[in-house]
Amino acid sequence: MKNAIILQGAGETQKSFWLPYVKKELEKRGHEVWLPQLSGIDNPQLKKILPFVLKNGKFTKNTVIITHSAGCPITLSVLENISTKLSRRF
Repeated sequence: MKNAIILQGAGETQKSFWLPYVKKELEKRGHEVWLPQLSGIDNPQLKKILPFVLKNGKFTKNTVIITHSAGCPITLSVLENISTKLSRRF
């Protein structure tokens, strides 16, 4: 199954901007979508957020990661810390 992870930026919630729309559209297209509320995203501290994402995220070759603002460094760290090679195609 295809899955997507959406990580919001600083000061945002799961309902900010385009996040709910993207989640809904991906689900319509058959993706399992995880859009967590990241604790401490207002003042992002990678060493607190990264373990949560690594533990709770589902990473397969079919995973798509969508990120905004402060979610970008988290995503880069996730990619450095998983052994799964994600496909570059959407």
